[in-house]
Order: sequence, then structure tokens, then C-alpha cells
Amino acid sequence: MILDLDGAGARGGRRPRLPWVLPLAAAAVALALIASVNAVPHETAVQATVAPARVETLANLPPAPKVNLTLPADVAVLTARAQYTGETGLLRPGAAVMTYRLRDSNDLVTVSPLPEAPPINMPSAAAAGGLTVHGNYAQAQSAIGAVPNAVRWTERGITYQISSRTLGPYSLAAIAELLR
Repeated sequence: MILDLDGAGARGGRRPRLPWVLPLAAAAVALALIASVNAVPHETAVQATVAPARVETLANLPPAPKVNLTLPADVAVLTARAQYTGETGLLRPGAAVMTYRLRDSNDLVTVSPLPEAPPINMPSAAAAGGLTVHGNYAQAQSAIGAVPNAVRWTERGITYQISSRTLGPYSLAAIAELLR
């Protein structure tokens, strides 16, 4: 006698397997584990020293120095603006070289911060009547021809230069006093 072990001839047949039960049970166990870990109270580390509030720290800082000085609109008209690196177009914030046309004389004046320049300090043997800009000692460069006349001074840690091919150092220092 041959027995049919596969059960093909049996009346009730096999019950269908449920393949989704095992992943569902695993997800339920994982969810229960996460919920139980989150429900347990945790100890938090207490800081020994409390840092000052960020707002207080930022409020106590000195104001950042103004990198780009500008001439008032009633004195001069801005004719060109370029990045200190020579780029034009949409400029990033930072040092910019600005060229102005003076309203009363049509002379061109270029104003620029010089980030890499050393500070201009008053030498010990400087005369009392030397050039000053905004109360700071100024150094003049006078030239004839292709090199423009220039005045340099250091203010709030930044060295600035104003130059022109047509104006002399004393005129440039007077215009530099108007920069804000």
C-alpha cells in the first residue's frame, strides 16, 4: 500500500500559510521596544558652569568696523564699484574699491580699504602740522604723471587709501574727512 504523504488526496487539505505574520510580529516587537525605552525616565547631565546667554554675549561685543567708506551724495557721484580682488558685477560683501566723480570739480577720486596693508602709524619725528583724516595720522604719496596722488590712513584697525590723478594730498585729505 502506498501512502500519499503530500496530502493531495486528503479531504481538508493544508491550511494556507500566512506570509505576512512574521514581519508584522517583528515590527510589533520593535515598536514595543522603542516605546518602552522612551517611556523610562532618563538622567540628564547637569552643567557645572552655566555659560552666559548668547544674546548677552553678542550685545556686549564692540561694533564691527565699517570696511567701505562712502562719500555723501551731495559731494560726489559713485561712478564705479569693484571688488578689492578686481571682480565686478554682483559683489560679495567685503572690501570694495569705489570711484567717485566730485560734483563741484568733476575730478575722479578712488576710495578703497587695503586689507593686507600694514597700519599707518605716526613716526616719532613727524611734524605737528602733518596730514590727518578723522583724527588719524595720514601718509601722503605725491607723484607726477601716471602714478596718482594718494593719502593713506588707518582707522579702527583698517588701512584706507584715497587717490586721484588731478588732486593733491591736502585736497585728498580734505575729501577723506567727508567719508562716512
